[in-house]
Amino acid sequence: MTINETITQIATSVMPLNAEIRVNSQIEHYQASISWKLNNDPERPNKQSKIIIFNVSYEVLEDLTNLSEAQQHDAMSRIESFLRVKLESFNPDHDEPYGAPSPSEDWVVNSTIAGLTS
Repeated sequence: MTINETITQIATSVMPLNAEIRVNSQIEHYQASISWKLNNDPERPNKQSKIIIFNVSYEVLEDLTNLSEAQQHDAMSRIESFLRVKLESFNPDHDEPYGAPSPSEDWVVNSTIAGLTS
């Protein structure tokens, strides 16, 4: 499994079961757009959550490829913890009108978050 696939698998395990995770494979770093149906408004049964733009920097991806399996596992655990903490405080609801794009929020994993700095 590639590093990008592992990161997607982590995001899938953390996010709500009905979350859609769309990975942008056209850029050098890892980026996924994540949202889900809120199911909280009878007038808007298909209302989507705020969009999470989840990024892992190119530098982190490169550093991960040079780590031992144990070090990669530790970094991936830190990325998973980061996502869990962010999700706990995330309010997916919004008041954008019908037909307007859902607002987005950027979640960025850098070297410090991944535990790759000394």
